Amino acid sequence: MLIKPDELKDAEHVKWTEQIYKVSLAINGLRNKALKDLSDQFETDLADIQRSTAKLTDDLDGLQKSVAVIKAVSGALGVIGKVIGLLG
Repeated sequence: MLIKPDELKDAEHVKWTEQIYKVSLAINGLRNKALKDLSDQFETDLADIQRSTAKLTDDLDGLQKSVAVIKAVSGALGVIGKVIGLLG
């Protein structure tokens, strides 16, 4: 640390404390602004995120239905193959 608080006179210590306080306020102000900007951006993007999530959910449902159909057809073809094998 560049300043040794224990070596400051009372008046210097008060001034140093005020400076630290002002710097802390400025840092907190910047942090709050950054968080607000991030929150605002997320709010702006939220509708698109929700639409995309809904589309992904629909696409997944469609894929799951396709997998069920493929399994059913595959099972039927397997049975047909076994029947043909028994007949042949």
